[in-house]
Amino acid sequence: MSKFVSETTKAVSEIAKAISEIAKAVSETTKAISEIAKAVSETTKAISEIAKAILEITKAISEIAKAVSEIAKAVSEIAKAVSETTKAISETTKATSETTKAVSETTKAISETTKAILETTKAIALLY
Repeated sequence: MSKFVSETTKAVSEIAKAISEIAKAVSETTKAISEIAKAVSETTKAISEIAKAILEITKAISEIAKAVSEIAKAVSEIAKAVSETTKAISETTKATSETTKAVSETTKAISETTKAILETTKAIALLY
């Protein structure tokens, strides 16, 4: 009978261990369900905030449309200013062309001076 008691005790111990593991799994599942519920709640809140943001964007678009009308008026004034600026650019371009010519002549003179310095340096080197 001792063997029977020993085997029964072992079986009860294994059943107790299995029940403990099942309880642990149920606890983990409950925790996961709770986390999912929390995530769903946060998602719902985020969707609500997105809907509010879309409403604000719609209002902003309406205000932008009104501003576009004012911008069209400003563009007309800018076109006039561009015309005046184009005239000034033309005059500046002419002055720049003259400056470029002067720079080119100066560069040529520097090049000739550099050439003369090199020749003088060679001549001095030949003396020593």
